[in-house]
Amino acid sequence: MRQDQQQMPASPSSFAQAARKRLAEQLRQMRTDARISGREFARRAGWRSSSQVSMIEHGRRTITPDHIRLWCKICGGLCPRRWCTSPCRSEGVAS
Repeated sequence: MRQDQQQMPASPSSFAQAARKRLAEQLRQMRTDARISGREFARRAGWRSSSQVSMIEHGRRTITPDHIRLWCKICGGLCPRRWCTSPCRSEGVAS
């Protein structure tokens, strides 16, 4: 490449996709560290199926702040402080 040429920046959507994938992996790790199966997580979340857990943890679904708070609550408040603005254990979740 010539010195006067610049490499095109990566697409903003690829950055977002990569960030979503990293966050999804962290959510999965948090759940597995808490020794909670996908099915059990879905049950505690009040979801009919564990497919939603899988879709979120594999980055195939948009991850919202509510999802992050839910993971923090269900996994026993084991979330990084930067993810939650309030104590994660403050609201009860069925166990």
